Amino acid sequence: MLDAMRALFDAAWYLQANPDVAAAGMDPWQHFCRFGHTEGRLPCHLQAAELEQHLWFQTDDKAKLRLEQLLQADSTPEQAFAAWALARWHGSYQRWPQVLEVLQPWLNNAWRQALPGHHGCWLLLVRALQQCGEQEQALTRIGQAIAELGELPDLLLARASLHSDTAKLQDINRVFRQAGLAELLPVPTLQLDQLQTTPVAAQQRSGWHRYLPARLPLVSVIIPCFNAAQTLATALRSLQAQSWPALEILVVDDASTDNSTVVAEQFAAGDRRIRILRQPENQGAYAARNAGLAQARGRFITTHDSDDWSHPQKIEQQVRTLEANPKAMASISHWVRTLPELVFERWRPEPGWIYRNTSSLLFRRQVVKSIGFWDRVSVNADTEYLERIQAVFGSRALVDVLPSIPLSFGRSDVASLTQQSATHLRTQFVGLRQRYLASARQWHQTASSAKALYLPQLPQQRPFAVPARMCRGTAKQRAHRQLQLLRQSELFEPEWYVTTYHDVAKAGMDPGLHYLHYGGQENRDPGPNFSSSGYRLQQRIAANLNPLIHYLESLEQEACPQDYGCVQLVGEHAIWPGRPWLLIAAHAAGPELYGAERSLLDVLKALQSLQLNVLVTLPGVRSQSYLVQLQAVTQQLAVLPYRWWYRGRQECEQTIGRFKTLMQQYKPELCYCNTLVLSEPLHAARQLLIPGIVHVRELPGADEALCMELGADASQIRSHVLALADGFIANSRASADFLTAPERTRVIANVVDAERFAQIPQRAGDLPLRLGMISSNLPKKGLQDFIRLSQLLAAKQLPVECWLIGPDNDHTAQLKAEHAAGRLPASLHFAGYAASPEEALAPLDMVVNLSHFQESFGRTVLEAMAAGRAVLCYRWGALPELVQHEHTGLLADFGDIEAMATAAERLVVDKPLRQRLIANAYQQVTSAYSAAALQQQLAHWLVAQGITQQEEL
Repeated sequence: MLDAMRALFDAAWYLQANPDVAAAGMDPWQHFCRFGHTEGRLPCHLQAAELEQHLWFQTDDKAKLRLEQLLQADSTPEQAFAAWALARWHGSYQRWPQVLEVLQPWLNNAWRQALPGHHGCWLLLVRALQQCGEQEQALTRIGQAIAELGELPDLLLARASLHSDTAKLQDINRVFRQAGLAELLPVPTLQLDQLQTTPVAAQQRSGWHRYLPARLPLVSVIIPCFNAAQTLATALRSLQAQSWPALEILVVDDASTDNSTVVAEQFAAGDRRIRILRQPENQGAYAARNAGLAQARGRFITTHDSDDWSHPQKIEQQVRTLEANPKAMASISHWVRTLPELVFERWRPEPGWIYRNTSSLLFRRQVVKSIGFWDRVSVNADTEYLERIQAVFGSRALVDVLPSIPLSFGRSDVASLTQQSATHLRTQFVGLRQRYLASARQWHQTASSAKALYLPQLPQQRPFAVPARMCRGTAKQRAHRQLQLLRQSELFEPEWYVTTYHDVAKAGMDPGLHYLHYGGQENRDPGPNFSSSGYRLQQRIAANLNPLIHYLESLEQEACPQDYGCVQLVGEHAIWPGRPWLLIAAHAAGPELYGAERSLLDVLKALQSLQLNVLVTLPGVRSQSYLVQLQAVTQQLAVLPYRWWYRGRQECEQTIGRFKTLMQQYKPELCYCNTLVLSEPLHAARQLLIPGIVHVRELPGADEALCMELGADASQIRSHVLALADGFIANSRASADFLTAPERTRVIANVVDAERFAQIPQRAGDLPLRLGMISSNLPKKGLQDFIRLSQLLAAKQLPVECWLIGPDNDHTAQLKAEHAAGRLPASLHFAGYAASPEEALAPLDMVVNLSHFQESFGRTVLEAMAAGRAVLCYRWGALPELVQHEHTGLLADFGDIEAMATAAERLVVDKPLRQRLIANAYQQVTSAYSAAALQQQLAHWLVAQGITQQEEL
């Protein structure tokens, strides 16, 4: 197979994809043959591997479809890897029949032993067969895998999981026999809690005969324990049976409410090595570990979970390995997860089931003196401690012990919180873990010295920032109960949640945990039938309370159940008797209002002037200020969950049904969507034969981010809206041209309150003049073009300052550093974020727009014209519709910075020109872009739609 892969192998790509190989200076092909293949590294770029990333982290339906296409390519490397990618994706949802269907092509693929290059496919196949009740077929396939790959420990444990007691015991013992370890003894019932092995004494083993038991180095074993009465005996028995007798076993009870301490006391009564420490209140596993660490007396220290079993030679193997490597500071062993009946598994469908057990870390006392204690968080502090050891003592400070042999069996419990949160790779609780470890690694890397990485048992302040929910404080029992309550409710729909909130899917977080700890407070909706923000508004609950949990707990108290899938609010405008109703579907806005939201408010004001009744729907309320402004110009509001259209994703029938209910209640004569990203309101309108109109404010052809968000290219977006909407309003000719449907499209431009901006005081005109760019300060907004413009103007020695107005970010931080070093003109100023358009425009004489994507309108330019500021823009997108060259401003071709600098020079040196352009621009704004103009255009459009009569104009 390696010979066949030689033709596939891409040495340059391999080095680029594996920087560790490049850094080591190894020949890439030799590395791949000796290490890379068995580690699952790829020999070349595979489209299937790239698509897999989209499949997991972007819930990309397009990627799934493309992988399914690759699956049809018989016996190709792409097919082999596509099968693995799709199979474990289905496996993460426990869709076992689909796993079997996907892996069938893989079984017949000549490349199956090479790609993905590990035995994970076999493990997943056997698990799927077992879950589907195909026991005999599973045994046949695991036998085939062992015949092809040999008696790998993972494969032996997979076969053991299929056997009854006698054969199961034989396969498990084959694993231990490979490493020369003691084997399990036959017992009446072969279960995790009944395991026994033949006694083995350390002093009888080779190399340790010179030690008397009393002179063996003492090992302190810390067992944090919380409500572990049912499992603690198994952990303690496995420690009592250790071949290393010089043990100090510290059971730290973390304020258990069951009989955990009774169990521990019974063992301590017969074994002087066992001591019991008690926490006054529940503080978490790592606080309990720290309490034990403070009392530990051993030369070596390790931990042990209260529900796991360890092989009797585990501690001896770890001590021996550490003693044999005097420069190493810690050793670590491996484990495998198992159900109580010894059915082995790993919660995620990964290449193997046996992997590092971070809880087994055994370290020298010098480690404690150097780096101190574990971090007091809820999860992942063991990994942080391990990495802190390596940060202080080097990457070789840690040695692995028998990496392919499970020296511990970790208990899996399908009813436990940990198991439920880790069942699926997509729904791993890794978002917090990743953020936590990223912050910890930054602390490790930036610490001024090794001493700075010392963490005391009870630190006065945190050494680095962590996600708030990882800090101790919330009772474990309450959090578990709330999560169970959430998952039992039909109002929480995990699939809907992750496909609605792509950031959750991308982070790989468990949707239930995300909603419980973050989403509820952020007013995200748990499903299509419960509005978090609507419930919060009606019940007036505190910002730190989870809306759905509050509702479900209220139901437990026999409160009257209500439907919070659509919460209706009364607007401030009285209903116009006998006048038509319109349904306006808006999208949610944050604290800062952008062009679409501000334009919608202008439209609503015009509709009220035309005496039309308006029902506005919102998918959620994230800004109280925006809600108040909407209520001021509406008769009624409704808050209900609905989401953006996404290509290939099925529309939510519950949402469509709720829109139909609203339409049947208010009987609107028109359904108007304020953006082209909404579709469910239009589906409801079409089913009820109500005209559906889309106000197009986007240019998808020039907005790559929007296309990625919708999973579609511009032509696909156009086809979608043309098929769904009956008519369109475009905010510019550029937007209308995108639609290519002039017979159904009316251009009605956005407007600006000229009087409001005219009140901004004019600068005295003293030199130097100020030329500003107001934006988000991102590269797509032309940030580097503005910097280049400032350099060209400085070179011309013109009396002009260049002001960059917008939020600080990584890009501005780098520019500020260059400015401080004198590499950018002194005339360049970083003004920072402005809270309002007025604040942004006040210090300027001229405004420039250098956007690198074509804007569909250009509100900032229009506001500058209304404020009496001269404007300069690129000649593309909708900007030439606002700015008439040499009449209301100056234009230059896109990217022509020299031409833009020449235009700016003209405005600086030619005051009459500047004043003429400003005067013409203000006149254009007041005549063509005023509220009165918008009202008149909407009135004519409504007559054309048959909503109002000609005589009403």
